[in-house]
Amino acid sequence: MTYQLSRLRLASVGDRAARFTDLTLDMSSSEMAGQQEPIDSILWLRNGGGKSSLLSLFFALLLPLRRDFMGRSVKRYLEDYVAAGDTSHTVAEWVAQSDGGLLPPPRLITGAVYEWVDRRKPVDPDRDRDKLKGWYYTFFAVPGVLDLAHLPVHDETDRIRPMSDFVRSLREIAASQPQQFLFSITDQRGQWMETLTARNLDPALFGYQKQMNHSEGGVAEPFNFPSTDKFIDFLIDLTVDSAQPDLVAANLRKVIDVIGRKPDLLVDRDFCAEMAGKLDVLAERHSHATNAALEAAEVRHAAARLAGAFRSAASAQEIDKEWFAGEEKRLRDEAHALDRERNRVNDTANELLRIAAKHRHATAVAARAEATTAADSAKNENSAWEAVEPLAELMEAERQAEHVRVQMVAEERETAPLRAGRDDAAATLKARYRELADDERVAEGLEKAVAEEANSNADSESDRVQKNRELATEARVRAESLRGQVIEIGEEVEAAVNRADLPDVDAVPAVVLAESRAIKREASKQLDGVRKRRNEWPPLRKLLGEQRRKLAEDRAVKAAERDHLAADHKKLAVSVDALATDVRLAELMQLEEGGRLDLWAEAADLRATLTRAASTAESAIVDTRVDAADDDRALDGLRADDFLPTTRDAQRAAELLVDKGVPARPGWELLRDLVPESERVSVLTNAHVAELAAGVVVADVDAAVARAAVASHDWRTVAHVTVCTATQMQQALSTAAPEWLVVPSDPALFDLAAAESARAERELRRQEQDQRIVALHDQAKADRILLGTLETLLRDCPAGHLDALEKTIEEYGEAIEEIETADGELREQIEELDRQDSADADTETRLNRKLASLEGKIERLDTLDGRVSELPELRREIERLDKDVKAYNGFAEGAAARAKDYQDAERAARDSVVEHKANRERYERDGSAISLLDVDRDAVVTGVGEPLSVLQSRFVELNSQ
Repeated sequence: MTYQLSRLRLASVGDRAARFTDLTLDMSSSEMAGQQEPIDSILWLRNGGGKSSLLSLFFALLLPLRRDFMGRSVKRYLEDYVAAGDTSHTVAEWVAQSDGGLLPPPRLITGAVYEWVDRRKPVDPDRDRDKLKGWYYTFFAVPGVLDLAHLPVHDETDRIRPMSDFVRSLREIAASQPQQFLFSITDQRGQWMETLTARNLDPALFGYQKQMNHSEGGVAEPFNFPSTDKFIDFLIDLTVDSAQPDLVAANLRKVIDVIGRKPDLLVDRDFCAEMAGKLDVLAERHSHATNAALEAAEVRHAAARLAGAFRSAASAQEIDKEWFAGEEKRLRDEAHALDRERNRVNDTANELLRIAAKHRHATAVAARAEATTAADSAKNENSAWEAVEPLAELMEAERQAEHVRVQMVAEERETAPLRAGRDDAAATLKARYRELADDERVAEGLEKAVAEEANSNADSESDRVQKNRELATEARVRAESLRGQVIEIGEEVEAAVNRADLPDVDAVPAVVLAESRAIKREASKQLDGVRKRRNEWPPLRKLLGEQRRKLAEDRAVKAAERDHLAADHKKLAVSVDALATDVRLAELMQLEEGGRLDLWAEAADLRATLTRAASTAESAIVDTRVDAADDDRALDGLRADDFLPTTRDAQRAAELLVDKGVPARPGWELLRDLVPESERVSVLTNAHVAELAAGVVVADVDAAVARAAVASHDWRTVAHVTVCTATQMQQALSTAAPEWLVVPSDPALFDLAAAESARAERELRRQEQDQRIVALHDQAKADRILLGTLETLLRDCPAGHLDALEKTIEEYGEAIEEIETADGELREQIEELDRQDSADADTETRLNRKLASLEGKIERLDTLDGRVSELPELRREIERLDKDVKAYNGFAEGAAARAKDYQDAERAARDSVVEHKANRERYERDGSAISLLDVDRDAVVTGVGEPLSVLQSRFVELNSQ
């Protein structure tokens, strides 16, 4: 992607002679269709009007290093263009070269902002040039949100914003739409040049332009080469990346290889040109062989179809035969199954009757057994009585026997009506069985007559079926003979179709003949059109090839931009991972082991924690140094006087009195002089003595002067410091101790051994304090550095920036895929052109062969027309015979159906005969099984109209009584 400068904005920058308050140079055309396109422009300005300043500031935006400043030859640098109190801006708007798409081309903004530290320009800017600070930024313009005209250069009061406010505002606006802006900002010049290169603005190229604009007429200077080698060196420097020598060497080796292969490629070209003509002849002969093979295959296919038709007919006959055999077997099996079912039902009925009789017999046997049992019991009882008292029992038995005979006679008289009723019921049931048996005998005779009549009718219909089927077969044979003639004509037609003389078997030869002549004329016209179309393919193929080359260039540009963004993303991701897993930060944030910090969500806590940690370390350094100063003072006293010095406040009080001309010394010194070493501990238990020893002692004669000196000066102490005379000290030694207590004093103040021990202890502690100060200083420095690293990362990579980069990278990837898709479509179009061209070449060859074969086709069609004219009459005859076959088959099927009905009727009648016979025999058997109790008595038949079941129930009931 290439860019062209559209507008340049300069604000609050320039020297006094050519200062730009807020100037925008518009180098675009007038607004057309809502867009402004950049155009080549000429800036006309008087001498001294600021052309050189304008170019110097413009090139300083693209070449930020001090050595590249354009005004260097006249001892002018960037710091000469930024005044005190200024926040200077140089901003350029670039428009991407249009690709003819529907969307407007993107507009890239590159800008720089400069400002002196504290906005104060040094007296010697050249010497203090490092105080001139600058930020460089770039983004894609979003109209109405952030573009060249809407930069936050001024605040709400229309004053120039300070550089820090401007940078912060710029970041806030860019963070609202990171995917659209692709915002990047840095204060490092080297990184800025890398960013420009990634956005396809090569600083090295602008270096040549700066060199050409260095002086009047300087455009031609870079192109004046004293030798060819100089030009080659210039070209290599201009087109080759010096940071990749291996790539340059590899490219040169490829060029050498290509040049070295040229003789071989020329030989290959000549060989291919020679072989092209021979291959054309071979291709033509191969085409003839292929056509012959196709014709042979068509003939074999026609024969195979005919054989298939014969096989299909035979298979259909075999299938019909198998179907009729299966149907016969199925019907026979059904008849047998029905017979078995009928027998099973009859057997079931007979078995039920037998079971009922068995139950009646069992009931009678049980009654007889019960009576026998009762008789045996009575007999046994009688024998028992006989055994006890034979005579009494005999008499009693005779008496009982007589009594029984009387009872039996009476019972016989009582049961006489029941027996008579039972015999009447039996006579009635036997009469009903005889009547039913007679009815079944009559019905059996009738069913036999019906079966014989149905058998006769079935035989007649079977004869009719056979006769109609013979007639249908005869008509079918005649129809097949005629179909053979039609097939012969059809084969001739198919042969014509296979030879492509006819389009299909239904075509009329005369019509096809006329069409063939028209096709010949149309083929000649098509041949002319094909030859004309083949002449149009090369320019279109060339146009598509140019479009593919342009897509390849766009893809390379987007791939480079995507790779640069991927590198930025990788570098930022590494920094984020390093900080998110930093051991020190995890320790300060009390993160669990293996945890990970969210740098953006916890940014405030991280800043506060690091600042607090650094401040704590620095405060500890101060405290340690204070302790160290106290230890140094104590060590100085111990080394000089062999005792621990008095407190700092007491020492200062003594020094103040000495300065006022009053000799004074610490009370400890006088105590050591007045009290022997062995008694000092006991003496100091007196709070008055300890209090005076911790103060200052003056001579008795100087007491008034000392009091006046203390009263006349406004000074204070933190600790309680007494000022007493030597006499007062001596008096205190003999004064009784007060009731209040005092904290024991350090023995090093008055004991030599304790002082020596204290000196050794403090010297050791001083070493530890120095080590602690160094460790705290290193920790504070490390925390400050870590805080700076965190701030830099959060500034360069705000929240969502990594996701925005990922999305942008994905968008570039999608754009590359779209380019590849478009390239694939163009490639397919080119391939389609090649296929069409090849198809047109084949069409041209085919049309030539077609025109040559049309004459023979027309001649063969004239012969075929006479044979085809016989087909209508043959088909009508075949149709009539087919109708006869269908009618005869219909008659046969109707007769077969009637024969089947008669056969079914015969079977039903014979089944009824068998059933009536079985019923008759059963009635006769059941009637003969009934006997009368009183044979001599004439039974009376009653209940003539009642059902058989009622008669049977009545008989069973009376018989059981």
